[in-house]
Amino acid sequence: MEKEERKLREEDPQLFERDVGHFWGIHETRPYMRSRAALIDELCTTNIREGVQSALDLALGNLKLCRGDNMGTRSLIPALMIRLGKDQEAYDFIKWYETSGNDMSLPYLNLHDEDVFENPEAALGDRKFGDLANQSCLALIKFRLLSDLQSLQNSMALG
Repeated sequence: MEKEERKLREEDPQLFERDVGHFWGIHETRPYMRSRAALIDELCTTNIREGVQSALDLALGNLKLCRGDNMGTRSLIPALMIRLGKDQEAYDFIKWYETSGNDMSLPYLNLHDEDVFENPEAALGDRKFGDLANQSCLALIKFRLLSDLQSLQNSMALG
């Protein structure tokens, strides 16, 4: 990955500033993007928090470099966030991606502290067929929230 990045930076020093969001459309960047994806896949197999965090950081970087997400990175991000105990961030990501993530005229990852109690359709927007991985993570977040609320209710009833 570092070798591919060095090669790109030597050929075009402004590429990483000028073409953010459109990398897959530039054929010369594809080996670099593929090497990033391979590293993400390898890091996802670890059970070490630092490895999972590194995979998340790389995946977010991939999505920033290629908003069209030709490599399907969006499907990994919420699950990695959930593995790290970042359920709120996962919810924010899902809502951002499903409602405006593909629109390059809108800011990158601009949703924060969204209402996780809102109706699930609010996070999925008006897309008829959203990303299945995002929908699965959304369901897991909602189930965890329900479980936490039931535990809280039970502890209050006993106390």
